[in-house]
Amino acid sequence: MLDAVSILIKQNTIGYRDVAEIVVRMAPVEIDTVDNRAMPDISIQHLVSLLLIDGDLTFDSSHDAECMQDSTVIALKQKITLVPDPSREPRRAHVTIMIDGGRSFSHQAGPVHGSPENPMTREDVDRKAFGLLAPVLGKANAQQLIDVLWNIDALENIRDLRKHLRSP
Repeated sequence: MLDAVSILIKQNTIGYRDVAEIVVRMAPVEIDTVDNRAMPDISIQHLVSLLLIDGDLTFDSSHDAECMQDSTVIALKQKITLVPDPSREPRRAHVTIMIDGGRSFSHQAGPVHGSPENPMTREDVDRKAFGLLAPVLGKANAQQLIDVLWNIDALENIRDLRKHLRSP
């Protein structure tokens, strides 16, 4: 579903200030688990709002509970409605974004990005790994570890990997 929102944002140059309403049609069984939840990384309204405001989601931003109190996020969350649609398969949401002026854009979410049906590119994996590793290992060490792991078969001794697992 977040992939569908991301696609709509990029294809139609939608900014969060443009949004009048967002409707997400999804399998009824999924709605209770994600509808306006108190945990930032579970609430669909919160995650969609962050994606619209920031243009991206990171591990840190999606887990930032303090951000749930931001007035811009709260205002945008109120424009997002989850609608149960019994005809929808789980993980196959349909997203419609209506913008000020009456125009609307829709996208049917396909398989989740990163699933076997929709695999990540190497660049996607690098970006995600770097985002997770850099805060712990530092930027230089994170990039070195990623480079080493892509060429792990070139390591003569697996113990050589240890030096890349330390923070500065």
